[in-house]
Amino acid sequence: VLQVLVDLANSFLDAKLYPDAIDALSLIVDRVPNDTIILSSRGRAYLQAGFYQDALGDFDRVISILPNDGNVEAMPDADEMAEVQFPRRPHA
Repeated sequence: VLQVLVDLANSFLDAKLYPDAIDALSLIVDRVPNDTIILSSRGRAYLQAGFYQDALGDFDRVISILPNDGNVEAMPDADEMAEVQFPRRPHA
């Protein structure tokens, strides 16, 4: 069952259907709450969908789960982050 959900989530991610990917990844997180790859993937989907606080929550959780050896391969790299279009804040 988990592999089917992973495949489904990956298909949604490939198609840039981020809300659907988030739903599928959330079902996996419910079953495997400390899987850093799944949490990171969901964080990326949140990021791409514009849910920045949710993305930050998942990325913070990944960091808290990983050992303190600097191994944060599951986190998005600078090139991936550069592709994200953050909304501009309105001027006061």
